[in-house]
Amino acid sequence: MIRRRSVWVKLFQLHARGCEVLDHIHEKRPPKDDPTYEQWMKIDALVLQWIYGTLSEDYLLGVLEAESTALEVWDRVKTIFLNNKGPRCVALQQNFINLKLSAMPSVEAYCLTPRDLAA
Repeated sequence: MIRRRSVWVKLFQLHARGCEVLDHIHEKRPPKDDPTYEQWMKIDALVLQWIYGTLSEDYLLGVLEAESTALEVWDRVKTIFLNNKGPRCVALQQNFINLKLSAMPSVEAYCLTPRDLAA
């Protein structure tokens, strides 16, 4: 099952591709003397607003820094969302091991718990 955070990353990339701004989360900004620099910076500010606008307050506070480009923020978001797979796997294994039918209010709750843990 795909985790919600991974889904956010995939959906945001799809949105960026559809709006033709994928370069803002995959490439560095052009040099200041480049003729496209000012226009690029305006579009980058919009991409930053999209990223910030889709994050919960907890995640927003973890990635928000002054004078960041969309790429820099995107890299921080990906680090938070995608780099904790090892610890999450260990935690899920422990939860599955400790799952007992006797601790559940019903068989249905017992059957749904693994799905809820993995979400």
